[in-house]
Order: sequence, then C-alpha cells, then structure tokens
Amino acid sequence: MGVGWFLRGFARLRLRNRILGLATSRVRSMAMGSVEIQGHVRLETDIVDPIFQRPCGYFRVVVEEKRGSGRRRHWVKIYERDSSPTPFFLEDETGLARVSPAKAELHIAAEVNTTSNGLARGFRDDAVSRFLTSLGSTWNSRRITAHILREGQPLFLVGYASPTDNAALNHRLNPRDAARALKSDPAAMKGLDANKDGAVDAHEWERGVANKARELADQVGAAAPVLVDPIITVTRSPDGTLIFADNEKALLSKLDWTAWAGILGGPAVALASAVYLLRQYGVLSPGLRHLTGTDLPDF
Repeated sequence: MGVGWFLRGFARLRLRNRILGLATSRVRSMAMGSVEIQGHVRLETDIVDPIFQRPCGYFRVVVEEKRGSGRRRHWVKIYERDSSPTPFFLEDETGLARVSPAKAELHIAAEVNTTSNGLARGFRDDAVSRFLTSLGSTWNSRRITAHILREGQPLFLVGYASPTDNAALNHRLNPRDAARALKSDPAAMKGLDANKDGAVDAHEWERGVANKARELADQVGAAAPVLVDPIITVTRSPDGTLIFADNEKALLSKLDWTAWAGILGGPAVALASAVYLLRQYGVLSPGLRHLTGTDLPDF
C-alpha cells in the first residue's frame, strides 16, 4: 500500500504540472487535443437525477451500507449509478462544447453527502429518505454521496477535444431562450406557482422553463432547431484524463496536497510496514524458525 501510495503521488504531481502547463481555452478557439475550459452547464437532453427527480446535465450517485460486526464492520457499496452515456453542453461566452462524461474524475462539491445512523428515515431530507427506502429497509447505517451538475452550474473541465459528429447531436432549444419567453408571458408566470404559496421556487421555475422549451420546440418544428450546433466534443484523453472541478484553483490545491501526501507518506508507510513485518515474521522470529524447520542465523 505504501509503494502504491508513493507511485500515485508522483502521478498526481505529473497531472498537476500538466494542468499548470495548459492555458484555459475559449470554446470557439480551442485547439484539438488536451484542453481545459471553464463555463456553465447546459442541458442537451432532459434527464433527471434519481433522488430529487429534477433536470440535470450529469449525476453520479453512490450508496454504501455498513455491514459486519465489531472490528470487522466495513462499508459495502449497494448502489451506484451515473449518467455517463448521456452528454451535456458546457457553454462560455464564445459558444458551446459537447461533453461526454464517461469515466470522469469528479472534484466537484457533492449535492448530497450524508450518513444515517440506522434507518433510512434518519436522513433529514425527505427526498433522500424516500430514495434510500426504495433500496430496501435496514437497521444498518448508510451513507449516500451524490454529485449532480445542474443547469447553469459553473464547471472547470480538463479533457480531450475532438470534432463533433453534428448529425448525432440532439437538437434542443437553448434554455435561456425558453426562460426569456417565459418571463415575457405573465399568464404563464402566474401559473408556475403550483403550490399556491405566493412564490415561485427553484423546482417550479425549472419545470416551467422545461415546459416552455417543449412548447417552443413544437412551434419551431424539428426541422428548424434553434440551437447552434457545437463543433467540439470533449471526452477522456488517450491517457484517461477527464476531470470535472468547481474551479482550477481548487483542483490544483487538491492535487498538490494529495501528491505530496503520497510522495512523503508512501515511503513512511512502506518503512513502518517493513519494520512491523520483520519483527513479526523476520529472521529473528522463533516462530519462523519453527515453521521452516531451520536454524536461521541472527543478524
């Protein structure tokens, strides 16, 4: 484990230096190959996360359960799901890039990151409790981590750019166009308040924008998509690099401390393990002499 930690530390350091050597590109002017871009998430298809059932560009949900007893208690993964097959858009002020999120390394803040001390209803959020109950009831502790990219969320991305097959794109209206059309329709705005509490919450607004986008799409027709085709797709690089982060500074800081923790901590763990093994099973151990049937020399 110490040797592996040490090697991973050097890999993290190389990745950090590589990102430092890349300049953040604009979507419209970025070259093919390794790139880093900064923008906001835009939806390409109408997918929803499995917990809150709200529109998103990408999600990854992992649920673990604590099993065993005493010193043998450990976390076991009982559920894992993501939206890797479904692409989304990343938009900056110059244009749109299509992102294929398969096997992305996530360094974004989790929308849900919590642990229960027993039943699923021990979670504060009702939606989280309902979701975990759907996985089956248990007295064991569970923890859930959900990374979700919502419409308009800032995203820093490191990946590999290549030309997009425009024929394969799922054309849709730009959500900003739908939002502008919705705001200019007083009757539609009034109808957004589904629970009649006198205010439009985030969920009601997102649902209204999605409905308006579908309405506009029907008016425009499938043969005349409003959205300008993106010409670039960002995927994993040939060496497997595809990173999502909140921003470049936070990513570099995390890579920095994990790299040096591995480089310095790996040898320390390996040395401590070697000393322990020598004391327990080394040539000075009478038990080893008994097992081998030989009288090994002392050092």
